[in-house]
Amino acid sequence: MVQAIVSHHISPLWILDVAWTFNCSSSEILPFICLPWKIINFQLKHYMVPRNAMAFFTIVILCLIKRTASLYGVANPEENATTNFLDSLLKDYDGRIRPNFNRMPVIVNISMQIGSIGHIAETTMDYRVTIFLRQLWNDPRLSHNVFKDEVVLDVSLLKKLWVPDLFVVNEKLANFHTITKDNKLLRLDPLGNILLSMRLSLTLTCNMKLHRFPMDSQECGIKLESYFEDITYGPYV
Repeated sequence: MVQAIVSHHISPLWILDVAWTFNCSSSEILPFICLPWKIINFQLKHYMVPRNAMAFFTIVILCLIKRTASLYGVANPEENATTNFLDSLLKDYDGRIRPNFNRMPVIVNISMQIGSIGHIAETTMDYRVTIFLRQLWNDPRLSHNVFKDEVVLDVSLLKKLWVPDLFVVNEKLANFHTITKDNKLLRLDPLGNILLSMRLSLTLTCNMKLHRFPMDSQECGIKLESYFEDITYGPYV
């Protein structure tokens, strides 16, 4: 706890009365402040200070305290709450085990938005496409009552979470987009529903029928499957 009390009288010179109190029992105060002493009471009383000098002195002291706290990583309560939430959420979580283990299958809803279709090659029978792939599934182990709305999580947590093993059957080449960071989005709601969205560029095979070339028309698809038998995929709206 930091208190600043400034009192003055109406006169050409202001009488400065400043009292700083550091409460070392507060978690908001840096440890290095409280090491040399337990409680500091520093008072400047009845000093005749010009009006401008008094204002400048007070502003400088307050700015220095705020700057020192930010440099040494004093977190605000909201940051601490989020950190504690993530730590407790994954404390007993095992990402090697799928949700509903040995029970009902995991239902994964997927959707896909095509960003662009690039080069179509008849000679190699393939084409290039950029897509936004979204997957939604429920993991009861991640349900909580800390936040009322969805929480956007850092994608680095994907290494600790169970994620569906969706793959593209007719893929020749695939690339994730990582400029300027991984083009992925991870969201979690209080019911344990996880939304994973990612941007992909794919080179896909297409069995073309060229007997009417060059007056032909082709149908090229994207085939998605899973290695697990206990995962059911459906449309995500």
